[in-house]
Amino acid sequence: MQDRRFTVCRAEYLLPLADPDRARRVRDGYVLAEGETIREVGPYTPDTGSRLLRDLGSELSILGAPRQGDPIPRLPGVLLPAFVKAHGHDHEQPIIGIAKDEPLTSWLDHAVNPFTGFINGQKDRLADELGCSPQLATYRMARLCDIHYGITASMVHHCNHNKYHVEEVAQANEAAGTTMIVAIGGQDRNYVQELLDRPEDALGRLERALAIEGLDRTSFCPGPDQLFSNSRHVLVPLKAWAREHDTLFHVHSS
Repeated sequence: MQDRRFTVCRAEYLLPLADPDRARRVRDGYVLAEGETIREVGPYTPDTGSRLLRDLGSELSILGAPRQGDPIPRLPGVLLPAFVKAHGHDHEQPIIGIAKDEPLTSWLDHAVNPFTGFINGQKDRLADELGCSPQLATYRMARLCDIHYGITASMVHHCNHNKYHVEEVAQANEAAGTTMIVAIGGQDRNYVQELLDRPEDALGRLERALAIEGLDRTSFCPGPDQLFSNSRHVLVPLKAWAREHDTLFHVHSS
């Protein structure tokens, strides 16, 4: 079906969260979008529906199944601005709930690092089964889960074995249409030996990320994993890179 220029959605409630009255709640509201731009938002009336149908005609896509006498149906839900996730790990989505009763470092040792190490070491065999790299499959799952919960912008801390798969997390994000800052992880001490970096390793990953073409919704910043796993030998040049490129600098506080 040919793409339509406008999309309208009507719902039981509308939470505009706008000044001057952020506590305002609208019963029976609608949003009209033109592509990625919101053109109208507010209370819905029968006159609103008639006007949209008359003026936009075949260019209007209506969310939900039309009902008799109600061509723009009122959906049982809430329209509100999307959420921003300030910190997350897209590579952990398939193992949510595993070893969740353990302390952090034990959980990393018994769940996260074995899982990411497994899909990294078995990526060719898993790709034959999945039809894409196991990392890309994992990141796609994370994007779907975020969208399901109303999250359309996120800071993704891309660490441990996943720091070698930055292009794939960007690919998944672009396909999902979400907005993402990827904090590219690294560590040079107190961590799994095979993952330890030199400063030039960490800086090289950032430079290669900047060279990825065709990204509209994905940007990058330094993301050393933790203070206990990164010495000043790595932190100082990464911070200098962030200043030079005017990016955020992301690190776990403990």
